[in-house]
Amino acid sequence: MSRYQIPVLDSLVVGHVNPDGDSLSSIKAVIGHLRAQGKIAIAKVFGKMPDHLGWILSEEDLPKDLPETQQTIVLDCEPSEERIGFGIRGSILNIDHHISRKREHDPKHGIHVIDRCSVAAALILDFGILDEILLVGLYADTLFMRSWNELQKCFRKLKMSDEHAHNILSACRPTRDKKALHVVQTAKIHRCRNGFILAETDEKDQAVIGEVMETLFRYAEGVCLFDGSGKARLRTSNESLDVGAIAKMFGGGGHKFASGCDTNGKRTALIAVIKQLEIPPMRLDHEGETDDGPDQKHLQKEDKICEALGIPAFR
Repeated sequence: MSRYQIPVLDSLVVGHVNPDGDSLSSIKAVIGHLRAQGKIAIAKVFGKMPDHLGWILSEEDLPKDLPETQQTIVLDCEPSEERIGFGIRGSILNIDHHISRKREHDPKHGIHVIDRCSVAAALILDFGILDEILLVGLYADTLFMRSWNELQKCFRKLKMSDEHAHNILSACRPTRDKKALHVVQTAKIHRCRNGFILAETDEKDQAVIGEVMETLFRYAEGVCLFDGSGKARLRTSNESLDVGAIAKMFGGGGHKFASGCDTNGKRTALIAVIKQLEIPPMRLDHEGETDDGPDQKHLQKEDKICEALGIPAFR
């Protein structure tokens, strides 16, 4: 029995302006689900679609002339004109993993399924939609490492082999990330028990380092990267942390969510500070998972998926 059910109605399915892999793959999966049940289901996208993800939605999915539909399904964002690019009339189903004060205080008529511990693609699985395209959303948005809930849920439900997963994921890797991906593949990477990632690379090109930080930041709520120029970059999305204050302790600077400092003679002390950070744990509510992290069986599965992706397992 699925946790939720999508009303089987003729539907317009949309995501946020300038959609990413999570938004596009979720749209594709919902469209396919409704069409399989004989309903009209089409997409509407505003803004720029990433070139490396243009294969996900077909011309049939994006008709120029939109037919009348009975409901609008908004995925991966709040159903506001600012976020999706147009105003909605009629029934709304909103599936999202972002918390919005605007949505909470000014709810539109409709159904809202909000879970901030997931990516949108993982939430779609909770609706009983078992489409392999959802794997793209997990890769593009948080790449499994932010929460092992989504990793286990996706592969348990889809029953997908590592080889099959690799073939799908290979199609959604942007070409411009090739050098950064190589740095990620060859870097020394450690995931602390508090969820922070420590990484070390000999790379000095700051443009590449920036891409590497973006890639690693998909994996966790905090990243500290030591580069080949003797600097440490810190980044977090956690409101309870202030990486700017940490960098300042070591003679650097920045702001609450992004900062940096020189590491000459300070590396060990900086690592110690990061490992001692107390980060509020994410809600873990799936079988076999505890507040202390995933059990050994889950870590072994995670290792296999990392191998399929061509990235190191984080320890």
